Formats: sequence, C-alpha cells, structure tokens
Amino acid sequence: MILIIVGYELEIKRELFAPVFKTVLLRALILSGVLALGSRIIFSITSFDKMLFMAMLLMYALPAPFIIPLYADTGEDGAYISTTLSVGTLLTVVFFIGIAAYSQTGGKYL
Repeated sequence: MILIIVGYELEIKRELFAPVFKTVLLRALILSGVLALGSRIIFSITSFDKMLFMAMLLMYALPAPFIIPLYADTGEDGAYISTTLSVGTLLTVVFFIGIAAYSQTGGKYL
C-alpha cells in the first residue's frame, strides 16, 4: 500500500532534486537537534540507558507519514511530496543501518 501511495505521483525530475534534498536534510537536522535536546534532558535526570537511547533514535529516524499524499489535496505539489517521501525513506534506511551498527557496540558512541 505504501508503495502505491508514494509511487503514484513519483516523478524523477531534475528541478525537484534541489528542493527535495533541502527539505529532507532540513528535516533530518531539525529532528537530530530535537533528539539531542531530548537526550540531554532525559539523561540528565536518569542515567544513560542504551535501550532508551536506541528507542529515541528509531523514533526520530522514521520517515514522514506516508498518508500525506493520500488525503492531502496536493495538486501540483504531488510529485514534490512523493519524491520527498521516497528520498526520506532512503535516508531512513541509511539511518537504520547506522543504528544497527550502534546497537552492536558496547553502548559507546561511534
């Protein structure tokens, strides 16, 4: 279902690359800042817990909701939204590989 929703209006156009990558990187930067702030607050109150930190990493690494193109009246922006979701999902896969590598360490930061 997700592939149908995202792929329905997916268009690979050169003029979409710059705004899509800016949007995805800005979202990643904002969410990493929120993760850092939340981690600092939580782990200043409690001791560091690797499982809690992994859960926080997974929560903030998730892509944007895939339901947006289905219910939103996207109009001309449908290709932009679908392409942004696709690129965000690819970035999430890269994040998950990093999170999996981190989970195999002894709780140390990479």
